[in-house]
Amino acid sequence: AYWRNPIYPVYNEDGTYYQTTAQDYSHPIAIREHKKDKTKMLDVISSGAFEWQVIPQLRLTSQLNYKYGKSTNDQYLPQKYTQVGTENRGRGVIGNTENQNFVSETFANYSQMFGKHEVGAMVGHSYEWYQYRDSYLTANGFVNEALGNENMGAGEKANNIISNGFSKSKLVSGMARLNYTYDNKYLLTATFRADGSSKFGKNNKWGYFPSGAISWKAHEEKFIKKLNTFDELKFRLSYGISGNQGISPYQTLSRYGTTKYYHQGQWLTAIGPGYESGQSGQDGIWKIWSGIPNPDLKWETTAQWDFGIDMAFFNRRLRVTLDIYNKETSDLLRERNLALSSGYDRMWVNDGKIRNRGFEVTIDGVMVDKKDWSLNGTFIFSMNRNKVLDLGSSVESGLLKDARTGMEYEVVGNLSEQYRSYTNILAIGQPINVFYGYKCDGIIQTLPEG
Repeated sequence: AYWRNPIYPVYNEDGTYYQTTAQDYSHPIAIREHKKDKTKMLDVISSGAFEWQVIPQLRLTSQLNYKYGKSTNDQYLPQKYTQVGTENRGRGVIGNTENQNFVSETFANYSQMFGKHEVGAMVGHSYEWYQYRDSYLTANGFVNEALGNENMGAGEKANNIISNGFSKSKLVSGMARLNYTYDNKYLLTATFRADGSSKFGKNNKWGYFPSGAISWKAHEEKFIKKLNTFDELKFRLSYGISGNQGISPYQTLSRYGTTKYYHQGQWLTAIGPGYESGQSGQDGIWKIWSGIPNPDLKWETTAQWDFGIDMAFFNRRLRVTLDIYNKETSDLLRERNLALSSGYDRMWVNDGKIRNRGFEVTIDGVMVDKKDWSLNGTFIFSMNRNKVLDLGSSVESGLLKDARTGMEYEVVGNLSEQYRSYTNILAIGQPINVFYGYKCDGIIQTLPEG
């Protein structure tokens, strides 16, 4: 209704819907009354925990979580009032999804005081299992629309589309942490974790990620206390490596798929190596074909250091936090463009490096704190600058080169309909997804200028 011209009437004099043209698909009342798009969902979430204080210094904790989710989507786009329905003489869809997620975590925590020394240690193990399954039935060309998608058999059998999917993944992790504090002033933390993911190749399933941090509570020092200025003054320095497994399962294996093609007056189905992983170009006219296995696929890693200062004043009514950071992500999990002679468009690889650096400032203030009401304020300022440092081999990645500057890049995203070209690129030495194109010198104002 927001996009509808408000001066248009809702109905004609004979009671039918007012349409500006025969292809008017924006009548909000007609859409509401005749288009069907409903989703029913069911989520079951369960959790159980166990804790045992073995000795005063040692505590065992175990937790189990299980989630089950199910959804059903019903759609019917009638031949009238919807564009897709008109083009396909009615379309009905029934989609079902089911997902299960199980997580098990067990930790042992130990802490002990030795005079001014405090030691804490933790070892733990976690296991995560995830499974997803879906199925979709689409029918077109309905002879009778009376029951909509409740009678999918009313669609033309030649135009029915059946699809389904299944995936399963596992993640096993082991972790350890050591904390040391001296005189409640100097703190040291060291952590290490090992993660094994079923998503990666046989020789690269495991990733190892250490990290460490030191901090100094300067406000506990006598010479700082004498200033009578800081309620808190803490300096922090940390460095660590983390991993990313954010890809779908089975990318290390050869994938098979199906596609339909029109031949001698009929639609035929082909099955074989490769599958359609997406579309590109204006209106998605080009199919992106993937499916080449990469058994060497491994964890993407990010190394980051951070320096921070925490301050508090006026009985902690004013708190200030400053952070400066630099992080570099390498072995990027991304899809590399392939030569057309390969028969594929893209494949998943570990390639490239990106850097992010910046700083953050947070100021929290308690302006009014009375018995019956209070007023707090928060100011946050952050600045981040990212840069593409590497995109792999120019030949293997099919990088393009700017003839004027020598800049190497690859296009990303979809074509812009206005310019019929790509407007975003990944370019070495430039920010991620920077805009690329001709600069505008101005707008033509007079005929002679044209």
